[in-house]
Amino acid sequence: MDNWLSEYALALSQLNSENLSELSMHLADEVEFRDPFTHTFTHAEFIQVLDDMFNRLDDVRFDIHSHIQSDHMGVLQWTFYASNKYTGEIKFDGMSQVFADQEGKVTYHCDYWDASALMEKVPLMGRVIGFMRKRMSHQKAQV
Repeated sequence: MDNWLSEYALALSQLNSENLSELSMHLADEVEFRDPFTHTFTHAEFIQVLDDMFNRLDDVRFDIHSHIQSDHMGVLQWTFYASNKYTGEIKFDGMSQVFADQEGKVTYHCDYWDASALMEKVPLMGRVIGFMRKRMSHQKAQV
């Protein structure tokens, strides 16, 4: 139980389409997963989300920069990298809040990241999102 988050972070950083079962070893049967687009409640659904990600994207990787654990709760700071033919290279930073049970199995994993950074890469939609981000950003007053 002591190093559950370190082990989970290592599994995430080494994750690829062939080793999803290694991540599975760190998950409880009932694990809730959330991100800006997805909300699942079971181990199988979480693994399916990851499998789908690997099927849709190329060169997927998570660089875990830091993690902090306090008993059954932890936080991961990471950068996500991927690419595909429609968006080109994708890169964004995020954080995950993670909870584990008494055996150190993950029961809750919630990713926090700016989904507009991904949507900006989508053809047509990207122009609209980029325009909106620019219009809504803080502008320095002209003197």
